[in-house]
This record gives sequence, C-alpha cells and structure tokens, in this order.
Amino acid sequence: GRGDGATGSGGLPPGVHGQPHAHHERRGGYSAAGYAHLVVGVTGNVLEDDLAEYLSAGADLILPKPLKLASLNMLFRFIGHHGYVSKEGMILVEHSNKVRWIPNPRQLLLKG
Repeated sequence: GRGDGATGSGGLPPGVHGQPHAHHERRGGYSAAGYAHLVVGVTGNVLEDDLAEYLSAGADLILPKPLKLASLNMLFRFIGHHGYVSKEGMILVEHSNKVRWIPNPRQLLLKG
C-alpha cells in the first residue's frame, strides 16, 4: 500500500500540483481516514500568499528552493526524535536551527 511512502510533484500525474494533491490527501485521499503523516512542500513560490495556500491545503512544512541540506537535515532530526505523524491545527517551522510545531496561524484566524 501507500503507507509510509512520500510523493512529490515529480511523482504526480501531469497537471497535478502540490497544493491540490496535499488537500486531496489530507481530506481522505485514497483511504477513508486521510493521510495522517507529514506533508512537506518544496517550492520556489515563497510569497506569503503562496505559502498560505500550501498550509491551507494541509502541508505541515514548506521548504524553499533551492533546498538547503541544513534544512533537510533539521527535518530528518525532527522526524528521528518525534516521528512523522502530522498534528491537526499545527504547522512545522524552522527556528534556531531546529524544526518545531507551532499553531497554524491560518487555523487561528478562522477561529477568531
């Protein structure tokens, strides 16, 4: 099954992009429960509106292109210590050379 596999724009059907794919997976995707593991977006679109789209679609972390090895290593250390299960209403951010969970600001705006 799909289980622990990762997908990205390189493995998506033609015309399918990251945000719609993340949204589809989070909302049920190919299983009744939806995708509960981390969704990491890697993009060159780093304007605030673009990042907000990824987070609204269900991404947990956005890494800008060009991808830096240090960022990837931080993510791997985080997964090694905390696992790769997503937390509803939270996003991951890089802070002080670590990756950590914070409340998703988009979720807070929707509640306010």
